[in-house]
Amino acid sequence: MADANHEVAEKYGVWQQKSLYGRKFRASFVMCLIGAEGKVANRWDDVTVDSHADDASAAVGESA
Repeated sequence: MADANHEVAEKYGVWQQKSLYGRKFRASFVMCLIGAEGKVANRWDDVTVDSHADDASAAVGESA
């Protein structure tokens, strides 16, 4: 799911905006799997492009 308006990120308290030399940007973002009850079921702090899809797919299978 994409959260372009950061609505979900704000709900879970993970949206952070930082500033460097007047330029604003979003800080590193933790990837989370949110379960049916609305609670975080899994969290990835160090997301890598190569393995994230497999990790997320495995976690979804485990939580089903």
